[in-house]
Amino acid sequence: MIKKTRRNGTNSTKLFSTHLKLGVINDPQNHTRLSKLLRYRSAKNPDELFSLEHYVQNMKKGQEEIFYLGGETLESIKSSPLLEGLTKKGYDVLLLPEPIDEYTVTTIGKYDDKYTFRDISKEGLKLSENEEEKLKALKTEFAPVTEYLSKVLVDKVFRVEVSNKLDKTPCAILSQSWGYSANMERIMKAQALKDDRYNMPNSAKRVLEINPRHPIIKRLLNLVNTANTDGSTEDVAHVLYDVAVLNSGYSLSEPTQLTGRVNKLMAVSLNIDPDEEVEPEEWEELAEDDEEGEIFAEEL
Repeated sequence: MIKKTRRNGTNSTKLFSTHLKLGVINDPQNHTRLSKLLRYRSAKNPDELFSLEHYVQNMKKGQEEIFYLGGETLESIKSSPLLEGLTKKGYDVLLLPEPIDEYTVTTIGKYDDKYTFRDISKEGLKLSENEEEKLKALKTEFAPVTEYLSKVLVDKVFRVEVSNKLDKTPCAILSQSWGYSANMERIMKAQALKDDRYNMPNSAKRVLEINPRHPIIKRLLNLVNTANTDGSTEDVAHVLYDVAVLNSGYSLSEPTQLTGRVNKLMAVSLNIDPDEEVEPEEWEELAEDDEEGEIFAEEL
């Protein structure tokens, strides 16, 4: 059934993909056998479908888990900042764009009774021992920034951590290890009988990870260490958080706050007083005779 027999340009793997995943979920006794038939795309091979066995055989030396990331579309997952550092370090990540995908991998639990699935959009991802040693040193160096951001964003974040997964992005948002991923939260909210708990303020408290090599974060470290932080620095912190929320696949509860801060920062960069009032529009009042004439003309 899984042979590449062409039919209207589509092979049987694509045709039966959803049915196989449903089988994994609904048939616990056979989900191990069915998992061998599943096919996925990855960050390194986004145009090809391959088996979990192929992924395991090509994992980076020392890697003990199967990394994956879910999202609304394949393109949105491929552009996720969470993939930047991992792919640069040689790790591959499964891309899961279908709503059923995350249910499937969590049902499998361990592939081949050995390799657990790890959602890279959640906290707790550990890489090699060498990488973890480097991370410890960076955590100490950037402790002033994490403490400052934790204080400024106290109502928004559960914790601020230094990341070893980011490359070109200053920061990203992760869910707590026990929480729902951004993709799963989106799916749950879209359901007809959704749970109102997803709209509670506490559900928005997540983990903010910062990139210690990014110029913005390094500049923040300098400002904090020299005690040169002010209201503008706090605005930058809030904008960093809001942008990270959007880049990580979540939605903002109050997007007008982001646009207001962005407008304020643009005004400062243009040497404009951000509190300057908008010039009022002038209205010309029509004479009473003119108004009566217009009404008469309309009636005609």
